[in-house]
Formats: sequence, C-alpha cells, structure tokens
Amino acid sequence: MSCTKRFLFLTWTHHDWHRTVSWAEQHDARETDMWGRGTTQEFVTCQTQYFCSKCGATKGVRFCGCDKSKADQCAIRLSYLAGTETRT
Repeated sequence: MSCTKRFLFLTWTHHDWHRTVSWAEQHDARETDMWGRGTTQEFVTCQTQYFCSKCGATKGVRFCGCDKSKADQCAIRLSYLAGTETRT
C-alpha cells in the first residue's frame, strides 16, 4: 500500500510511523562509588528507528541507553526481545 495521496494537482505523503528496536545489547560497566570502591552496573543500549506499517519506509535511526532495571520495563525493547511488534 502506498502512503502517497493525490487529489487534483496536489500530492502529499502521510506515513503511519511506529517506533521499533532494530538492535539491542546488554553490557556491564565498572564504576566507583562515592568511597572509591569498584561496583559493576548493567546497562542496555538499543538502536531505535521509526517504521511505517503501511509502506515499510524507515527513518530516524537513533541509539538510546539506560540501566537494566529501566530497560526491563521498556515496552518497545520487550517486544523486540519477544519477536513481536508494539505500536507506540
């Protein structure tokens, strides 16, 4: 299906954009606390992009990162891990 609409001599596009995760990675980082002792923190980095559900066009590839506890609550990342699509 095409997202391009035409009426008389006017042409415009209207995409149905949805944000998806195309890549995700979990990694550990060694940090120090306020007393100088070493601690390990878990972080997640994701590559997100917008995907048109009508024509399949993509735009806006970006990277985002957060700690693991917040990433475990992210609906877009969880749908990527489950292999399903979330509409947001």
